[in-house]
Amino acid sequence: MADTATAATPAAATPPPAATDQAQVQAPAVQETKTKKGKQVTGNIIVDTAAKIENLSKTQALALADELVDNAEITYFQLGGAFCVIDEQKWYDGFESFGDFVAKKYGFQERKARYWMSIYKNLTNKSISFDKVKGLGWTKLAHLAPILTPENVDEWVAKAAPLSVLDLLALMKGQKPEGEAGAKTSSDTTTLKFKFKNDQLATVQSAISKCKAETSTEYDNVAVEHVCAAYLAGTTQVQIPQKDLATLMAETGWEKSLEIFGEKFPKVDLNVTVNE
Repeated sequence: MADTATAATPAAATPPPAATDQAQVQAPAVQETKTKKGKQVTGNIIVDTAAKIENLSKTQALALADELVDNAEITYFQLGGAFCVIDEQKWYDGFESFGDFVAKKYGFQERKARYWMSIYKNLTNKSISFDKVKGLGWTKLAHLAPILTPENVDEWVAKAAPLSVLDLLALMKGQKPEGEAGAKTSSDTTTLKFKFKNDQLATVQSAISKCKAETSTEYDNVAVEHVCAAYLAGTTQVQIPQKDLATLMAETGWEKSLEIFGEKFPKVDLNVTVNE
């Protein structure tokens, strides 16, 4: 008997599923990314920065910190120059003053802007290279700039670099700005004496303490000078407490009060009985 070969019927090929509109709708959305030097860039500055920074090595992190600080210092210097032009030309339309302009538009006090402006003016007017003072930080430089000269800048930078701001101020005590040779002596200082009521003293002490904290100084006289300078620059206004009518009348006296009342309200007749 001959063997009968049975041919296997090939299985029908299964066609791939057609892409449907529904499938396309359900596909998860993928944020468009761009490849930059082998790194995925999403265009979201927070996501991209976090992804970059969180994977830094120690060496890379320290190098990046140095780079950002250097760039920030240059920005402060340039911003000081821009503010000088804006202030001199009064290009702050819509604002009451330069102080009002920087406070409302940029969110910081005029004193900080004035520090940056002072740094810019002192370095440019004295032809001091910014590279010589770069790395000190603008807080130190704000105090140091007025006494710097092309001749002493290297010496002062070397002294200031390892010091805190408070230590630098202590070291600078007795120094005069350029053009005022010599150190301060007792003849260069004046003592002022004031007497305050208790509530007045509390206000004065609070203002001095606040100014010392904001300007990083430990000296009361420096803080008082800053407060006075801010007032002269128009960055603050004196708040005079308003007295109520009863207090004013008591201080004026009943006779004077009635006299004023009669002048202000001539159509009103008052019958006054004075009890002895």
